[in-house]
Amino acid sequence: MSPLWKETTAISKEIAKEGQIPHTISGWKCVHCNVEVWNRDVSRLAYHLAGDVSVRDVANGFTGIEVCAQVNSDVVSRAKMEIEFKVAKRTRKSSLSAAGQVVASEEGDLRAEHMQQTLTHLESCASGTRTNQLFLRFTKLRNL
Repeated sequence: MSPLWKETTAISKEIAKEGQIPHTISGWKCVHCNVEVWNRDVSRLAYHLAGDVSVRDVANGFTGIEVCAQVNSDVVSRAKMEIEFKVAKRTRKSSLSAAGQVVASEEGDLRAEHMQQTLTHLESCASGTRTNQLFLRFTKLRNL
């Protein structure tokens, strides 16, 4: 749990629309400026508390979040660190994913090459009935 939640108060409200089952939604209220946000996403909280519009990442859809003008510099620095941590984590995940795709592709190429060698070997040995049956099974498996 992020330490930034200490800068909020948990809030909830009952939603009852006609023809729907009533349900409760939760959110948070900033202890510095009393803004209410009906979303429990820590990233939205971090952008609010960072107090600087320039740190908002439009790609994440955080354009509608108001920045807190009454927050102190200690909280601002912790919020900015939280944002930097999340961006670094996302970048690391995407680079690992790209590296994983390269490795998987290389492994797939090696498997295909090995399979082709095995197929060639079985074709050359296909004179006996038992070998011929193995060859046919292998060919069926390869085509699945």
